[in-house]
Amino acid sequence: MKPKKPDAKKDVAAVAEDSAKADVAAKDVAKKEAAKKEEPKKPEPAKKDEKKEDAKKDEKAAPAEPAKADPNTEALTKNLQSGWEAWRDKDANKLKDLTASTLAFVEADGNWFGTKDETVNRWTTMDCKDVKNVKVTDGFASALSPTVEILTSTGTADGTCDGRKNGPLLTTAVYVKEGSDWKLAFLFEEPKV
Repeated sequence: MKPKKPDAKKDVAAVAEDSAKADVAAKDVAKKEAAKKEEPKKPEPAKKDEKKEDAKKDEKAAPAEPAKADPNTEALTKNLQSGWEAWRDKDANKLKDLTASTLAFVEADGNWFGTKDETVNRWTTMDCKDVKNVKVTDGFASALSPTVEILTSTGTADGTCDGRKNGPLLTTAVYVKEGSDWKLAFLFEEPKV
C-alpha cells in the first residue's frame, strides 16, 4: 500500500488556524500588559512619621514668636530722643553732632531734604510754637549689617508747627556707624492714624 500523501491544503489551513490562534493569544497578552501599564499605580500607604506629626501639632498649637528687637534698640531710641530734643530746642550743633555726614529727611507731608545742611536748617527754622514735650516710644531696631541699622518708632510732640497741631508720627530712621558712634543718616516720618 502506498502511503497517503498528506493533504497540503488541510495542513496549510491547520497551520494558518494555529497561527491565527497564536496571534489572538499574543494580542491578548499585549492588551493585558498595556492595561497594567496604563492602570495608575496605587500609592503605598504613607508611613506616618510621628516626629513630623508632633511638630505640626506643636506649630498649630503655639503662636509664632514675635520678632526680637536688636540689642542696640535702646541706644538708638535714646539717640533719636536726643535728636527730637535738639529739634525742639533748635540746637543746630547738637543736630549736626547726632547725624551722619550724609543725611536725608522726608517730612510727614512728603517734603524731601537731601543734604545734611538742608535738613538741619529745616529742623532749626520750622515755625513751631509751644513745643515743650517730645517723646520717642516703641523703638524697634533691626540690624542690616554691623554698621547699618533701622529703627522704627513713634515720635510725639505737643504744640504746633507750620500752623498745624502736632500729633504722633511713625518714624523710620536709618543709622550708620561712623567711627564708634551711631549717626542718623535718613529719617522718614508719616502721621500715625
